[in-house]
Amino acid sequence: YDIWEKTERTPGDFSHFQNHTKEINQAYDKIRKIKNKPEFAELYERLSVFLEPFFDREKKQDLTWKAGKWEGAELEYCRNNHRRR
Repeated sequence: YDIWEKTERTPGDFSHFQNHTKEINQAYDKIRKIKNKPEFAELYERLSVFLEPFFDREKKQDLTWKAGKWEGAELEYCRNNHRRR
């Protein structure tokens, strides 16, 4: 959030990421010639965890990304509501 405010570059609301997983998967499958490309489900899961605090713009949380997860204040909303497949 601080970076967005400083650069005045604010991303969208991530609704496409959350609600159009099938389309994103199809586009990802078209990417070729990448060695050790992870499976889409694995990549999507990791991105979902990383992006989770940004799904609710109104709720700015003081979190730190460390070792593949968010640390700090607990995420108060249900993660399963944001992962539609």
